[in-house]
Amino acid sequence: TLAARLAIANDAIVSRVNATTPAYDGDPSGIMGAAVVAAEWRSGALSFAWLGDARAYLLRDGELVQLTIDHDAATDALRCGRSPREAREISTGGRLTRAVGAAERDGSGCLVTAKLSPEMLDVKLLPGDRVLLTTDGIPDWISGDERTSAAKIATILAESATPDAAARRLVDAANDGGGGDNLSCVVLLATGA
Repeated sequence: TLAARLAIANDAIVSRVNATTPAYDGDPSGIMGAAVVAAEWRSGALSFAWLGDARAYLLRDGELVQLTIDHDAATDALRCGRSPREAREISTGGRLTRAVGAAERDGSGCLVTAKLSPEMLDVKLLPGDRVLLTTDGIPDWISGDERTSAAKIATILAESATPDAAARRLVDAANDGGGGDNLSCVVLLATGA
């Protein structure tokens, strides 16, 4: 399953830290945290798993829908009932609250992998649907605000001749917007098969 694959990646990261920095005595949350969104085709649906602020979007009939919900301090505050204004004012609002690379200390003080809690979602695709798996850099840098960003992403996905062309155009647009974060994406096209 996707959750098991994310756990394997998490184990590999923590093992690498233990092998290369055995004397690390800082807070385990300071080691590394990487957002991830993954998808696999299973039983007639596309299954998603994610941690952090990597995102999945679905473009269907011209409407772009974000399928994932970020795992960061500001979004968690919203989930707990804080107002959008309060969430925006959190100084560490962008800090990931779930990520691969999660570690904790065992009883002897050694670093061990922490249990991951990815969110999961299955979506049945229709012919012509386009799916975008992306780091937060694409939607954050493609435009100045969330509404304009979604419109630009939808236009690029709809107008690009191929998924590869759409991915290239999305990265170029985010770079044109300042490109101040990691910019990577994968675009999938559902066919009628």
